[in-house]
Amino acid sequence: MLRMLKLGFGVLVASALPLAYAGCTADSPVDNSQADGGEGEDGGLESDTGTTTPLADSGKDSGKDSGKDSGVSADTGAADTGPVDSGGPVFDAGPPAPTAGSACATPGMIQKSYCGFCGFQESVCESNMKWSAPGPCQGSVAGGCTPYGTRSSDCGNCGTAPEVCTTTCAWVKGACTEPAGACKPGTIEYTTAGCANPDEFKNRTCDTTCKYGAFSATCAAPINANKLTIASTVGGIVKGEYTLANTQQLKRLDDSVPCPAPVDSPVSMVNYFYVEVLNATAQTATVTAYNMKAAAAGSPELDTEIWTYNTSLAPMTDAQYGMCAKGIADDCTGTLSSNICGNTTANYNMAAQDNIVIPPGKKILVYVAGYGSSVAGKITLAIKTDALM
Repeated sequence: MLRMLKLGFGVLVASALPLAYAGCTADSPVDNSQADGGEGEDGGLESDTGTTTPLADSGKDSGKDSGKDSGVSADTGAADTGPVDSGGPVFDAGPPAPTAGSACATPGMIQKSYCGFCGFQESVCESNMKWSAPGPCQGSVAGGCTPYGTRSSDCGNCGTAPEVCTTTCAWVKGACTEPAGACKPGTIEYTTAGCANPDEFKNRTCDTTCKYGAFSATCAAPINANKLTIASTVGGIVKGEYTLANTQQLKRLDDSVPCPAPVDSPVSMVNYFYVEVLNATAQTATVTAYNMKAAAAGSPELDTEIWTYNTSLAPMTDAQYGMCAKGIADDCTGTLSSNICGNTTANYNMAAQDNIVIPPGKKILVYVAGYGSSVAGKITLAIKTDALM
């Protein structure tokens, strides 16, 4: 059973979408405040001579109009961007603009009529006691819709969300409903089942229909897009340039405690990237991971944080995510006048994490994230080999 809500234009059907409506009212679906003669107390249109031409009362008459119109929306002169629920109320736009050249009673009288999406246009009774052609449509909502219209839109992982057009001619979206077990397309899931080597995994990928395929038949190292191999000599530096963007975000970790660290509270999302770092030497390496400005002239000193995981498999749950090994560093080593990152405005901008140990032949993950949700742009990650033993 659909709930009926009494609103300004009449009665709105609300199923799973609670809405707040404001703007166009029952007695005046358009703004009458610009009529030359001012606005009467009843919300009608007042001429310069004091004569009032009221618009149709769509609130009181919506039930009658619904019956008369058999559930068909009034033609407002613009394409309707959403169908009207045949079992719900019908939007009453009021009387159409008077026909140009037709007779009118009082020269100087201005009549407003609905147009577009919550817009209005004006006609004037000219000195020959005939109506003028209506003027241009004013105040129509760009990308708007016809009140009470409904539609659905894509959301989340192959989900849909209902939308309802409000009496201000704007779409309001309801809750997103995703298919059971839906995954984010492109996500790779790993398992150690059937793999003898602890550094290898079987994997499966979420397809464009938000469903996982079968796990791979063979075991292999995780698929990581960004990779660096440390320098094989002490003092050597390798680096790559990467991007912090809102297309790849995660929950910010609490940097007030060393790793392992919980997700920060309240939860906030930050831009991030991670890089697989390989020690291809036969010795245990100690390295420093640090940020530098991107190579392009004028690149900013982004405010970053750095931490590591002693595995090449990216965390897949909040619990795994919090099990970092080193960090969370939110400033650079050294001082502002002498620091490895090249900070010049504040040493807590670009970050550095030292004393990272990588066993021979092993890989780790180095994560870089913005300190806050607005930190975005290109930045360099450098890995310096401090010792080989």
